[in-house]
Amino acid sequence: MNERALRVQQNRRRGLSYERRVLQRIHALRIPMSGAGQVKGDGKLETPHGSMLLECKYTTTSRVSVAIRLSWLHKLRTEAEKMACPLMGLIFRAAYQHTDYIVIDEQTRRYTMFPVYAAFTAKQGTFRFVYNVTDAAVPARGLARLQFVSYSEVFYIGQALPVVEALLRL
Repeated sequence: MNERALRVQQNRRRGLSYERRVLQRIHALRIPMSGAGQVKGDGKLETPHGSMLLECKYTTTSRVSVAIRLSWLHKLRTEAEKMACPLMGLIFRAAYQHTDYIVIDEQTRRYTMFPVYAAFTAKQGTFRFVYNVTDAAVPARGLARLQFVSYSEVFYIGQALPVVEALLRL
């Protein structure tokens, strides 16, 4: 096996391991072979407000930042609609960090009842936003607004565990 194929295989294992850990921690159902069949997403969480489709991303290239691609959020929203899930969330973590973060849309944010403490803006014309984990800490019981300027799209970033706990409360 060549070096590149070995690296790809290690990254898949690492991603799968992260996916299992985080979904187990928040008591979400893991979707086996996600993306391969009719059922999409990495996990599904049943809340009093409806089902939440989850996608998990883990980066090994940086210890301090994660690039959040608008295409990931569009794809997740489309898949959530197809699966009749009114809520969606993209859970992510930077390498060697201990906090999982979640990106949610406006509809999902309404159910958390969390205040919005900060605002981040993606650069004009970009399809991605680089979230610097060390500089842009979000309080445990709060959210930060994330806006993709060129596309008039707004999402929210928060710490994953408190956001999920808030969604599970009636």
